[in-house]
Amino acid sequence: MEFMFSSVLTTIYLVENIAGLVCSVFIISVNCYCYIRGQGLNPIDQIIVCLTFYDAIFSGSNGASILCSVLLPNATSVDKILSCISIFSVLSCAWFNACLCCYFFVKICDHKLGFLAQLKRNIDPLMPRIILAIHFLPIASTLVTSLSSNGVYTANTTAPALQKSFFTYSGENVSIAFALMFINCGIPTLIVTVTTAHIIVSLCKHTRHMQENVGDAGGPNLKVLRRAAYTMICLLIFYIIACAVLIIVLLSQDQRVHYINYLMGYALPSAEGAILILGNNRLRGACLHILHKYRAKSNHGGEGVSTTGASQPAS
Repeated sequence: MEFMFSSVLTTIYLVENIAGLVCSVFIISVNCYCYIRGQGLNPIDQIIVCLTFYDAIFSGSNGASILCSVLLPNATSVDKILSCISIFSVLSCAWFNACLCCYFFVKICDHKLGFLAQLKRNIDPLMPRIILAIHFLPIASTLVTSLSSNGVYTANTTAPALQKSFFTYSGENVSIAFALMFINCGIPTLIVTVTTAHIIVSLCKHTRHMQENVGDAGGPNLKVLRRAAYTMICLLIFYIIACAVLIIVLLSQDQRVHYINYLMGYALPSAEGAILILGNNRLRGACLHILHKYRAKSNHGGEGVSTTGASQPAS
């Protein structure tokens, strides 16, 4: 019974990580294909590429960790390296989510005077430098997290997928770990919450103004604004869940809690990928194009089979 439960759990975790990896690779491939064809990537596309790149690293490292726990159960050093990579990808995703929300906040909201108004005019040329600078904080935090730990705790569970290593802390190192957790989870969460709330208020005011001028239909611009608002709300909910899962996983050593949190945590990259695809015109159009081609190919194949069957003479 335990072996069957462990096998089912491991299979589910692997499927979740594969789905997250496929979703992230699809988003990166679409943007790279457009860039190769000469279509420039705007700052939003650049942030999304970085965000999904770290989602792909997160899913890939977790999938490799699961396979190592099944095939090489005693390879704690490999699992520790994969845990560092996973932590680094999570922290990077946190800051790039905050960066995406800040960019929407600066570009969508109406800033007439002051620093934000000047930043709105000059933010596009600054985005490559900002994106480059964001990479260094997760790297430093991951190094401090791993170097300040006292050792490695291995979860005591019958499921190979949960035979993972975690960093342990004591004394002053506990304060360091909590400070890093606040910096890399609390600050991005605060940024995402404040900017998203301000964006939603601004979009609601703009929506009401457009409905008064254009009518109930609102036109295509209103649909774009509504889609942006829905995307930001979904990202906010997603990010709160992601931070909660990360904190619980780091602080809890209960086996049953790990089952639920890993089930949710491994599904986060695919959920974020779906949110980004539905909220981005280029990604949504590419996804619909692939689905239409697949549907047309399936219908064409079915017609070919029926035509071949009809052309055969009756015996």
